[in-house]
Amino acid sequence: MNKHDLSWIRRRTNVEDLLDDGIENNSVAIQPAVSEEDVVVHDPRALAIQEATLRRVRAEQAQAARKRRKPGPSIFGVFLGVLLVLPATALLLFPVDMRVYHQRIRGRPDFIEHVTPPRSRLYAGAALLLGMGVLAWALARPREPESTDRIR
Repeated sequence: MNKHDLSWIRRRTNVEDLLDDGIENNSVAIQPAVSEEDVVVHDPRALAIQEATLRRVRAEQAQAARKRRKPGPSIFGVFLGVLLVLPATALLLFPVDMRVYHQRIRGRPDFIEHVTPPRSRLYAGAALLLGMGVLAWALARPREPESTDRIR
């Protein structure tokens, strides 16, 4: 295997695969083991190296998993969701009859919209749904992926 092929394989394989396949020490003649029980190692130094390598790989994988994990809830998202939910709930429970002034741009005429209580409830329901969605998004935690690690 030339240097380009080795670097391509190393970029696309994790460390355990490289150790199982024997590519890290360039010994492709070694058959990959199906499990730990199939490999009989009598050399205590080899066992110590294998255990140290497995500990290092597991620590690297745990560190990578911590980096991928989403941090706690988004404070800004919770704040924005509460800012939408509370007034929308109040407007839904106590609809108002009001006039809303809409200022237009680019020479179009301004106009005043008459918001009736049923339309007020409609706007409040939309704001409530939007606020609940923002709150759910801000508080949601992703599921932990199942481990595909064969070595325990």
